Amino acid sequence: MRNKGYRLIDSPDVMSKAEIESLVDTKWAGKNVVYYDEIDSTNNRAKEAGDNGAAHGTLFVADMQVAGKGRRGRVWKSPSGSSIYMTILLYPDIPPVKAPQLTLLMAIAVAEGIQEVTGLETKIKWPNDIVVNGRKICGILTEMSTEIDYINHVVIGVGINVNQDTFPDDIKATASSLKLELGKSVKRSELIAAVMKSFEKCYEIFIETEDLSGLQELYNSMLVNRDQEVKVLEPGNEYKAHAIGINQTGELIVRTPDGKEKKSMPERYQLEVFMGMYDEKVVLCGANSYEEKYYLNPDFEQLPDDVKNELKIMCVLYVHDVGGILTLVFEENGELCFEVTSDDFDPMFDDIGSQLKIKQLQRDKQDLLQALQLYYKVFFLGEEINSEE
Repeated sequence: MRNKGYRLIDSPDVMSKAEIESLVDTKWAGKNVVYYDEIDSTNNRAKEAGDNGAAHGTLFVADMQVAGKGRRGRVWKSPSGSSIYMTILLYPDIPPVKAPQLTLLMAIAVAEGIQEVTGLETKIKWPNDIVVNGRKICGILTEMSTEIDYINHVVIGVGINVNQDTFPDDIKATASSLKLELGKSVKRSELIAAVMKSFEKCYEIFIETEDLSGLQELYNSMLVNRDQEVKVLEPGNEYKAHAIGINQTGELIVRTPDGKEKKSMPERYQLEVFMGMYDEKVVLCGANSYEEKYYLNPDFEQLPDDVKNELKIMCVLYVHDVGGILTLVFEENGELCFEVTSDDFDPMFDDIGSQLKIKQLQRDKQDLLQALQLYYKVFFLGEEINSEE
């Protein structure tokens, strides 16, 4: 009697809180897991937990997300059973301006974790896209709740394409999954554990110096852009240069055709210093005396040119006169506020002069500030304004 033939197919990769915690071999990163079969967004849940004092290193994992978040608030629905959706909650004792560097730590951790579990050569496309064979495998989003001079908490969300078989036509040329690149399914819990172990190691190195000096060589060894020609996009300027690697603050060092070395930082990464990082607030613009740069939230590019120019002049002159970092932030109620911070032990920052300058700007720029508040309330908050008022 002939045996009937059966074709074996991959069994579903089912995760659980107990399984993940049993595999995580760390002191604190991911030791406590909060697991959901389905959730709006792991970042949302992590932020709520941070507000309520959940433990440092708590890891939020979901099999399915229905309101995953990307940069500038983009939202999407994520399928179940095929990807890793996780967010780690942190309470770093560092200045808020250094928090964006945490995103690069997670990039290292994800790349190391994928290499350990799958053996695939994994690279980082600066600053924090993870690529295998030239295709994007992972996205990372860092958000922060902060006051002017200290951090309440940071959450780092990670989405890894693990066992997807197909992608939509508009992204299939640039996106892939570990299963497609490896030729077989990958156990998600094992990958989560590997990423957490690497992240804990990187985080503790970072906290010692509060910069990337101890991880710079490792990051650069994974940098897919290294020693290649790259296109550098800066506000009002675009040019090609030769990528050398990152410095200790995460900026990409490039060599221009005339032989000069320049520091470059992508707009999305720059803005995290100002934007990301104000929970429940929206940043309009800011200026940084340490980097000698001005930033405008791209969501406000539609403002009239004369208004944008006035904002730029106001912010740049402010930090030139008193130093530090100035950020214009819309509160939840639409009020436009000035927020100022400075590096610790900055002998040049004029605290008294800063306060006097802010009062002068609030007085001299009253019409501009009121017009911006009205604009924000109408076009962003959807408020109806009574023309008779």
